[in-house]
Amino acid sequence: MSRRTADAAAFALVVAFATIGLFGLDAVPRVHEDEPWIAAPGLAFWTTGHFATDLSGGFFGAERHEYGFLPLFPLLVGLALKVLGTGLFEARIVALSCATASLGLTYLAGRRLLSPTHGLSAAVILAAWPVAIPGGHRPTGIPLADLGRIARYDVAVPVFGLLSLLVLLSALDADGRPPRGRLFAAGFLAGLATLTHAYGAAWLAVAGATLLIRRPSRLFPALLLVSGGFLSALAPWVAFVVSGFADFVSQNRTYSGRFDLFSFRFYAANVADEGRRYEPVLRAAQAGRIATWVLLAAILSGLVLLGRRARATAEAVPRRFFSPSRCSRSSSRRRASPTSRRSGRSPRSSVRFPSSRSSMPERAVSSEAPPSSSSRYLSSRGSSPTDVSSERSARRRLIRSWPRGCASGSPARAGFSPCRRGG
Repeated sequence: MSRRTADAAAFALVVAFATIGLFGLDAVPRVHEDEPWIAAPGLAFWTTGHFATDLSGGFFGAERHEYGFLPLFPLLVGLALKVLGTGLFEARIVALSCATASLGLTYLAGRRLLSPTHGLSAAVILAAWPVAIPGGHRPTGIPLADLGRIARYDVAVPVFGLLSLLVLLSALDADGRPPRGRLFAAGFLAGLATLTHAYGAAWLAVAGATLLIRRPSRLFPALLLVSGGFLSALAPWVAFVVSGFADFVSQNRTYSGRFDLFSFRFYAANVADEGRRYEPVLRAAQAGRIATWVLLAAILSGLVLLGRRARATAEAVPRRFFSPSRCSRSSSRRRASPTSRRSGRSPRSSVRFPSSRSSMPERAVSSEAPPSSSSRYLSSRGSSPTDVSSERSARRRLIRSWPRGCASGSPARAGFSPCRRGG
């Protein structure tokens, strides 16, 4: 499938998903118990300037500062209620928008990582396949569609996480050193995913793994930039927590068991209970739903394809960054003289490699070769002994101007190349 066809199909799918989701949005499903609690502090922020709620007034200062929810999704819902009016439809339109954005970003991520066909297949599965058992607040059995009908923070996490991944991939695909601004932005977006839900911090680990696979040689400086963007996004919330830290601890004491990070029992219990998160999907698999099994097969095959692509990318990095043509261009730029720059000539015109056999340097002579070999070579070509020292100095200056990547043993094509020192 061509990219243009896949783009058109994905666009039509996203539009259809959003349009169908609007029908009965304020009626199905019934109001979830978390929806008013999440919306209240966000609406209060846009009306009074305080992220707080009177619904929990008297509960450790909740009427002054609410710490029960991370702020980003409540702020988005509060803004929608402030602009569009107060109502269940207005609150849920934010969740539907996040689900629609996640669908489009999934296609873009699949197209970049694998192919347009893979991206479109992933989008179709997310938008149309009932891979879970319907029930309760899951009226359709399509996880993305059901999450887009409840004003909860869950559906907003992949929006910022996928944006972070796409920005990071665009930075790593750029020629030369990855742009610092994009690396910082990728970390900032991962921080926004964390401000939606604490588990959004997993996108920082995704960014680190991507950097390790794609740019291991620049891992540390790139990771510093990504981490800096991540911490910058969290800084306002951290300052807000510090301003009322005692109330923060008291309001979240009920959830303290969920974050007992220094206890082995905490990790063992989470692993043992992890299946409960996917209970609707697992029940559908046990019931023999073909769509569910196809989803599981697609997940496994996708992981295999991503692993192969990561391996191919890692093997291609040395060829990409230490290719002879790349080194030749860099050498030409470094050898450009001030005279050529002032005269407006191309920098490449200031570097002239000898074309005749009588003046071409011997490829078998490296920078560490003894002087006698150069003398014998020049003498055999008709050069006088007085030209040996000047020729040797010129060759050394050219060697010093080569890029660092042009080391002995770098891949080079047959024939003379500035990357080919030792022949």
